[in-house]
Amino acid sequence: MKIAFIVEYYYPIRHDATGKICKEICDFLSNNDEITAVSMSDYKTRPYKDGNVNIICFQNLSNIFMPQFLFLEKNTYGLAKIQFFVRFLFSKIINCAMTFVFGSKSKTMGFSKFVRRTIIENKFDAVVFCCGNYGLLQAINSKINKIYKNELFLYSLDPFDEEKLKLGNTDLKKITKDFCFLFLPPAFVFNHPEFGSLNNVIPVDFPIIFNSGKENEKKHEKPLLSYFGAFYNVRDNDKVCSVLNNLHQYVDVIFYTDTIPLLKKRYPNILFKDFIFGEALQKAEEEADFFINIDNNVKFKDYVPSKTFEYLGWGKPIITFFTNPGSYTLKELSKYDLSLNVSLNEKNETNDIKILRFIGENMAKYSHLDLPLIYEKNQLHNICFLFDNVFKKQNKDSK
Repeated sequence: MKIAFIVEYYYPIRHDATGKICKEICDFLSNNDEITAVSMSDYKTRPYKDGNVNIICFQNLSNIFMPQFLFLEKNTYGLAKIQFFVRFLFSKIINCAMTFVFGSKSKTMGFSKFVRRTIIENKFDAVVFCCGNYGLLQAINSKINKIYKNELFLYSLDPFDEEKLKLGNTDLKKITKDFCFLFLPPAFVFNHPEFGSLNNVIPVDFPIIFNSGKENEKKHEKPLLSYFGAFYNVRDNDKVCSVLNNLHQYVDVIFYTDTIPLLKKRYPNILFKDFIFGEALQKAEEEADFFINIDNNVKFKDYVPSKTFEYLGWGKPIITFFTNPGSYTLKELSKYDLSLNVSLNEKNETNDIKILRFIGENMAKYSHLDLPLIYEKNQLHNICFLFDNVFKKQNKDSK
């Protein structure tokens, strides 16, 4: 089969959860099918091969990713560094101008037209919109619906937020009509049973890449607690920092994130570092003794932070801060043996004691559970087999 995945940014063009998960699925499926990923790019202009996957790029000069730019800029020298900086500055000017004229839709307007043209010129057996950004759905019009009747699929890694849907000029009714199947996060289906009752909705778990750890390996002088990811406003980052800031005598805490300057000043006992990517991220995650996980607030309860599954893959202790006791994140972690859930509704002093006790009991430990069995639905090959079966069945039925 010829299958196209439409994704905002394919990994490692950018280092985000949607692009990374899309790459893992594309790599696996490309062993048996012809897979093409259509993606925006900060720097590539021509089609290229990533393993067995064909990558078709649309260069988006107006939206170079600030954290990734800062990371790459540190590793660039001489004339290349100057060129890199000038290009970034140029992109910011274009971005400001386009946002002023077209608003928030400007980031995907050109890409949507590019996607439409690409999937018309290259007839695929299935087209999967791998969405974290619903602005990509602007690509779908009556012509696409006619050409790809019963061949359009939506793989959504985020819940259907009303504001995001507006960016794609769409709504829930239109989505269920445009796509023959919707692959949605289990948390969203769990919280919205009306979707679970639809015949074309399939819950799909986040894939977990399992790493093997060595118990009792040499650790740091003080336990190292690390957080990796953005400080999204759907989480109470301030409260988390206030809890951890009091533990500096006993632990070291590092946040690899887009730090808010006010937080950095307010919590001097926490080390805030810029985002890291690739091998640097892998090494930092290996170094961590405990992972810091921050759950979403009640308003954004419909999905589990992707870092939760990345942390589970390491088999190390995870400390999750939450405000919603009915969170699906806590439901997923209830199957894990090295998990501590810390309620942000409790007093800081109570939480500090709880955290230190957990650290004392679980330092240098790795999970003894058969995680690939317990999280069987999160295994990449099971997720890909599910996709493959649905694609092939739908393709057969439509002929």
